[in-house]
Amino acid sequence: MHAFCYASGHIGFGPEVPPEALPLAEGPKKPLMDFISGVARHSRTSDDLFVPGLPECQGDQDAALDALLAFTKWAAKGAPKSVTAIHSKHRPRRKKLRTVLSFPGDPDLELTH
Repeated sequence: MHAFCYASGHIGFGPEVPPEALPLAEGPKKPLMDFISGVARHSRTSDDLFVPGLPECQGDQDAALDALLAFTKWAAKGAPKSVTAIHSKHRPRRKKLRTVLSFPGDPDLELTH
């Protein structure tokens, strides 16, 4: 199972990462969901999860990328061994992630991790 986020900061889970989303981590369903739930920001009005700081950055790509990278680097430090976060020390080297994250006003911003 994969955990991913959209430019809005909303975190989702699924068997694949949608083309418009950025991968956050992958692993078995329960450990992955427990891990992400423990590090993500929780909505006050629903069960939605968000990357901390990212919803506030809409329209500011530099701030959004800074918030996303800070979150993924910080979160990876606490990832359980069964979960591979994009910045995990135990992430296999062959799994270089390349993705496109879209922001309103600048449709294609490439990130390589």
